Amino acid sequence: MNDNEKKIKTVIENRESLVMNGVINVECFNEDYLILNTSLGELTVEGENLKIESLTKENGDVYIIGKINGVFYKEKSSEKRFWGKHFK
Repeated sequence: MNDNEKKIKTVIENRESLVMNGVINVECFNEDYLILNTSLGELTVEGENLKIESLTKENGDVYIIGKINGVFYKEKSSEKRFWGKHFK
């Protein structure tokens, strides 16, 4: 973990709610999935009847309700590093 990344705490309770911190932005959401930009990368929450109950952008807290089926981090792309090496 580098200095720019913060620890993220994620709590899923009975697959009915998810509370986490470290959220920078909500990229996309509907009842079936949410894509969150976090301090550790892009996170997708999949489920049913998902709703954002609260989002506090100042400290990055989010509270999501609905049936949680999965939580997945997208691997950080090496594409940026590839192009960054060629275009400095």
